Amino acid sequence: MTNEVNNACLTVANAVNNELNWTGIARRVLYLDFLEAGRVPRYDVMDANGNEQKKTITCHDITSSMYPDLSKITKMATIELRKAEDDNFLSQAEECALLNPIIQASGSIGKDDIKKLRDEFVRRGLICSSIVMHNDLHKTLSVYCQGINVYSSQQVPQGTIYGFADPELLGVFCIANDATCHRADGEERGYFVTESIGIEIFNPISVSALKIR
Repeated sequence: MTNEVNNACLTVANAVNNELNWTGIARRVLYLDFLEAGRVPRYDVMDANGNEQKKTITCHDITSSMYPDLSKITKMATIELRKAEDDNFLSQAEECALLNPIIQASGSIGKDDIKKLRDEFVRRGLICSSIVMHNDLHKTLSVYCQGINVYSSQQVPQGTIYGFADPELLGVFCIANDATCHRADGEERGYFVTESIGIEIFNPISVSALKIR
């Protein structure tokens, strides 16, 4: 690639990475770990019995669609990569939440239900550090979540709120390779963005869910 194209691709990559770090739910709720070249993503975690063990995460590539030019790729690739990241994280969150008591709300979610979510973490000897809810609930409920990081996403099922303990007790989002913009040659010319990441919730007890009956 020419220097001009190289510079343009680098600009796209930097913009995508910055946007993902600022807006990705998984990146803000989990412990974010940037891996040095060659470092294996292996972590000390506690099992269900409180025993320390080593856990190795498998990183995988996420690749955006191909775009014919660079004019729209920053916005669209960011949306695609962020959705893939957060879908993975929220799927794991739902699986973990189902291993624990689900807090049931009747008809709608209110102030008392948020308190029940906080109290559930206290019962487990933890503190609710972050809450993730559907965008439709954010404006109404965020006022009841003082002292908690509150995030919203269209990807959260409607009528569901997830609560999470501190990132260090929850799990990790490791980045083996930052988002990089490439130009494809050959029959299908264009540009695409790819990254290599690993997402893992280590401790199901660090996740709780509040759902409308």
